[in-house]
Amino acid sequence: MFYNLCMAFSGDFNSYKSLVLKELKDTISNIDIQIMTLTNKLKGNIKSSVKEKLKTQLEDKQKEKLEYEKKFYTHKMSLNYKCLLKLKTMMNVKRDMQ
Repeated sequence: MFYNLCMAFSGDFNSYKSLVLKELKDTISNIDIQIMTLTNKLKGNIKSSVKEKLKTQLEDKQKEKLEYEKKFYTHKMSLNYKCLLKLKTMMNVKRDMQ
């Protein structure tokens, strides 16, 4: 609810921010799919040399996912903070007008 309230008052800048959040979320979902695919391949009966390569790829994807999640939550917290500041300003203006 708070997020929707902020979006109602914030304009184009936050629309851009929302788009960035959506893209980060989509990227995280795609990486999740790649991680599941690699995990399923590892469950199969494969050579040890191929298995080691798959484990390395899996670890790299997990690190990549963590980086994107970090970006996502940092971005979201930044947006929430800016919304709080904007709401506070609007409340102060409303109070001053009364």
